[in-house]
Amino acid sequence: MSILPETIPLNCIDRVFLIPETEDIHGSYFPVTIGRLTYFKSQITKQQLLDALVHLDDHFPQLRVRYRVNVETLKFEKVPDAERLSYFESLIEEVEGDDDPDDVMADLISYNTMPLGSLYNFRFRNNEFYLKIHHVAGDGRLLESFQQAMMYAIFMPEKLDSLPYADKKFWIPLYKVIWSNPLMGMAVMARFALMATTRAAKLLYRRVSGASSKTKNTPQETFPVTSRSKMGFATAIIPPEQMNRVKKLRREVVAGEKISLNNLLNVELALRLKKMGYLGQRVTYTIPVDVRRYMPKDSNFYPSNLASQIRVTTDSSDIGEICRQITSETTRAFYSFAPLTGIPWEWLTGLLPRKMYDRMHRHHRMNAVADPERFFILSNMGSVDRIHGDYKEFIHPNQHGTLAATDTALLIIFATIYGQGSWTASYDPRRISKEEVLELLDFNTQPFLVLQENEKENKATVEKIDAQAFQNNKVHSL
Repeated sequence: MSILPETIPLNCIDRVFLIPETEDIHGSYFPVTIGRLTYFKSQITKQQLLDALVHLDDHFPQLRVRYRVNVETLKFEKVPDAERLSYFESLIEEVEGDDDPDDVMADLISYNTMPLGSLYNFRFRNNEFYLKIHHVAGDGRLLESFQQAMMYAIFMPEKLDSLPYADKKFWIPLYKVIWSNPLMGMAVMARFALMATTRAAKLLYRRVSGASSKTKNTPQETFPVTSRSKMGFATAIIPPEQMNRVKKLRREVVAGEKISLNNLLNVELALRLKKMGYLGQRVTYTIPVDVRRYMPKDSNFYPSNLASQIRVTTDSSDIGEICRQITSETTRAFYSFAPLTGIPWEWLTGLLPRKMYDRMHRHHRMNAVADPERFFILSNMGSVDRIHGDYKEFIHPNQHGTLAATDTALLIIFATIYGQGSWTASYDPRRISKEEVLELLDFNTQPFLVLQENEKENKATVEKIDAQAFQNNKVHSL
């Protein structure tokens, strides 16, 4: 077995997920957690979970289950061998009471992993398994990888070596992502220079003119999410037969075109939120991007935070035009390396003194203004059968992964498993109710608004053509 590194540095983006709410670095931190709720087909015990963590640490130490964050040095530190078992035990807790699983999960993601600095927490109750990961450890890629490895360690430890995590890679500096291709590196730095210059020019203008960064005559309401802020969690399932209907729907929305499932879900959710009064005509769609897509030839496993997002804003009411705009702008942004532009910025701000860096991000989080055009984010994970298919006999298909909703009112995760669609939503209950979220995610009994809007557009087009034809006939008759 290779020697494990005693410490692992934080990437520049990791720092963003580790901001204290006060000047006290040992106090509360803004909640940035990833969670997963899994239902087993049999009861689970603490000893099973403890044994599984030992198996994982022995086989895949790069998952960093035995590392914790030192908030003084801002590094991951390995737990000494003599403390390993007691440390693992401190991460496992049995859920007491009979609260609804959704409420248990909502509470868990409302604060960070405990004790302070730990990267993982594990909760169980009967056949319910709750996994919580601090976002400083990784993102959705780590969640899925860890879940798969954990299930193998619990149910099929003899097959652990067959998992594709053999390379003991613990970390990759993000400049290597940018400069994995020299042309990409130069393009990213050029975009960053333009972005930094534009930001500096806007800041100078505001200071000279005294202009406010807030929109005039528009009430600005902040919704800061701090540790233990009330959080909502809701789930829904699309059965396989209805999921097939949803897939076929992609050819019915826009005549002569097949739109992507991601676009279909995004637009349908936006139309429903418009109907509920939460969105206006102008909508910002957010498309998460796994930055590992810029390293297609690197098959090594890195648990670091390598995700970004692309935003597309439109005020069109034409479904086909919206879908084409999302596709074209997402493609253009991806191939112009826009998702990588923030990495040099994070590296640059990371050079600031600790207190100044924390104060800057703390101010941003406490004074974040709700964006009326960006009320929700949809992250489509696609099919997770390749990750979870092997232990189908041990778990129910109704399993849900989520992220604490901190910068938007509503964060939705969609995935397909065993032929069914799985919805998971975390939300700010101050801004939308659980009943409304469940109504939003109901793709089984509600009519699809994309079809109704398409019918309206077709009808409007026909009426316009008829009106023009009538006018032409009138002119000819004269």
